[in-house]
Amino acid sequence: MIRGIFILGIDGATWKVMEPLVSEGKLPHIAALREHGVWGDLQSIPPYVSPPAWTSLVTGKRPGRHAILDFISKIPGQYGMRLSKGGERGSPALWSILSNHGLRCCVVNVTMSFPPDPIHGIMVSGLDCPWQGAIATYPKEFAGKLLSAVPNYSVMPPKVPLSQRRERLRTLIDMTQIRTQAGLYLAQKEPWDFFMIQFSATDVAQHFYWTDWDPKDPRRRKEKPVMPEALPEVYEQIDRALGQMLEYVDPKALILLVSDHGFGPMHTLFLVNPWLARYGYLRPARERQLRPLLSKVARRLLGNSDLAKMDWAPKVDWKKTKIYCAGTCGNLFMNLMDREPWGVLKPSDKMELAEEMRERLLAIRQGPNEESPVAKVVDGGSLFHGPFSALAPDLWLEMSRGFHAVGSLKDVPYAPRGKGDGLFSDRHPWNGNHEPEGILIMKGPGLLASQRISNAVLIDIVPTVLRWLDLPVPKDVEGRCLEEVFHANFLADRPLRISEPLGSCEGEGPEDGEDEKQEMTNRLRDLGYLG
Repeated sequence: MIRGIFILGIDGATWKVMEPLVSEGKLPHIAALREHGVWGDLQSIPPYVSPPAWTSLVTGKRPGRHAILDFISKIPGQYGMRLSKGGERGSPALWSILSNHGLRCCVVNVTMSFPPDPIHGIMVSGLDCPWQGAIATYPKEFAGKLLSAVPNYSVMPPKVPLSQRRERLRTLIDMTQIRTQAGLYLAQKEPWDFFMIQFSATDVAQHFYWTDWDPKDPRRRKEKPVMPEALPEVYEQIDRALGQMLEYVDPKALILLVSDHGFGPMHTLFLVNPWLARYGYLRPARERQLRPLLSKVARRLLGNSDLAKMDWAPKVDWKKTKIYCAGTCGNLFMNLMDREPWGVLKPSDKMELAEEMRERLLAIRQGPNEESPVAKVVDGGSLFHGPFSALAPDLWLEMSRGFHAVGSLKDVPYAPRGKGDGLFSDRHPWNGNHEPEGILIMKGPGLLASQRISNAVLIDIVPTVLRWLDLPVPKDVEGRCLEEVFHANFLADRPLRISEPLGSCEGEGPEDGEDEKQEMTNRLRDLGYLG
C-alpha cells in the first residue's frame, strides 16, 4: 500500500547554519525528523548551481544526461546565450516516472519546471517561469484556483534595493509564508501519492547575509547594519512551514528534506575574461566595432531572433579571441573553427590550449596569503559526458572556497576596487556562495532512526525513492539506491529491480518574447547571477 512520499526542498540549505539552530531548539520540526530518521550531507553535482543540481536530484542523472547545465546556456554553433528552462530537460523527472505508474503527484515551485509537465496531478512552475505577475500550472485552469486561494502567490518576491536590507529580508520571509499557504492548499484540497515543494529563501538570504550570520567573518563593515538574525529567521520560518505541512502527511509516509547544494563565505571575484585579455587569449571589442558587427554580419549569420540573445555573451572581438568565459559558473568556451561563426582556433590545437589554460590558471596566486583562486580546471566534455555533451563548456573552473568566477568585462559593475592587479574584485553584492555539501534527512517505514550517513549524492534520491516504493529503477539512472538507510528486512522484501532505460529526448522550452527575456534578465541580475 502506498503511504505517500513528501519531499521538502530547501535551496542551499547547509548544516553549518542548521546544526547550531537545531542544538538551540530553534528548528524543532527538523530536529524531530532527524532524531527519528537518517541524516547527513547530500553531495551536490558540479557546477553546484541550482538549475542543474535540482534537475539532477529529480532525474537521477548528471547534467550531461539531462541537458540543464546553468541558468543560461550557450547555443551550440553560436555565441548567443539562452535561458535554461525545465522544458529543455532531456530526461523524465521523478514525478513523470511516478505518474506513469499511476501515482498522483503535486509539485510546487521546483527550479526548472517551466513549462509545467503534463503529469497525473498538479504542477506549479518555479523560478524559470518568466511571466511577470502570473503563474504557470498544469492543468492550466488550476492557476485560477490557486490564485483565488492565495491571491498574492508569485514566483519571486517584490524587488527591493540592496541597500534596504531589512525590507529585503522581510520579502523573503513573506515569500516563504505565501509559498507555504500554496503548499497547504494543495495538500488539503488535492489527493496525492507524491508531494514535492521547494523553498528558495535560504539560498537568496545566504548569498546576501552570510557575513551577518558569521561573527568571525572579518568582512563585517561597521558602516552597514549587521543582521545576525537574518539567516536564523529564514530557517525558522521554513521549519514552521515544515510543521504545518506535516499535519497533512501520513505518519507512514516517506519524508525527505533535501538541498541542491550547501553554502559558505565568498570574499573575492576572479574576473576571468579580463585575465584572458591580459594574457592575449581574448580581445575586448571596442564600441565602434560592435554596432557594425551586430547590424550586418551578425544578422546575416545568426538571424534576428538569435541576435537578441547575444547580450549575455561577452562583448569581444571574436576574430581575435581564442577562448572566453560565459554563463554564471566559470564556463570557458573555445572559439573553434568549424564550430563557431568566427572561430580562430584549429580543432587540432584544442588540447594544447586546454593544457596551457590548466597550467596557467592553477598557478595564479592572490592576496597576502598567496591563495589559489582556481582549485581545478576540468575538461567539460568529461564532466558533462552524455548525450548532451555538445552543450558543455570546453573547460569548467572549480573555484577554491571563498572565490567566485565571473566572465565580466568593463560593461558590468564588477570593476576592481583599487586593489590587486585588476583581475580580482570584492565588488559583488554576494558575501556567501554555493559549496558542494547540501543536507539530507529521510524518515519513514523501513528506515533506520537517529543514524548519520555519508556519501549520499543528489542523483541517489530517485533510485532510493523508487526502491522504497518497490518500483523498478530505470537502467540509465546514474545514482544508486542508498541501501544503508534501510533495515535489512525491508530491503529483502524489495529486491532491486531494473527496468528499461528512460532514454534521452530533446526538450523544447518555449521561445521567450522580449518581455519574458527582460523579466528573467532582471530576475537573475537581482539575485546576483548577472552583472
